[in-house]
Amino acid sequence: MTDPRYPIGKFHFEGLPSEYQRKALINDIEQAPAALRAAVKDLSPQPEDRWARLADTQSTPIDVSLALLESLHTRWVRLLRSLTPDDWKKGFRHPVLGLVPLEKNLAIYAWHGKHHVAHVTELRKKMGW
Repeated sequence: MTDPRYPIGKFHFEGLPSEYQRKALINDIEQAPAALRAAVKDLSPQPEDRWARLADTQSTPIDVSLALLESLHTRWVRLLRSLTPDDWKKGFRHPVLGLVPLEKNLAIYAWHGKHHVAHVTELRKKMGW
């Protein structure tokens, strides 16, 4: 890892995914909450000082956030698996990025989950946790 901000590298879009690749990306999104839960297992509530200073974080167990993430991903995966080939051709307008195809956003979010899990796992390695 050369840049700790991007432990799995910066997002790189290789073009519109095939149906097989879409299924794999959806599977990545489905598995992200479990991977994050495993990554934070046995950590104390104080590993990240800026996060730990937030009022809601100080009074809310991490399991609440993990359960929320699991529920959100369950809904997203069900939605994503229900999309038709025509649905995948659609996009949306992002205020900063402009027009974003759904397939690109799928790839971004699959990367995003792995990115955050790697932040935790790499920090654990570095700190010997």
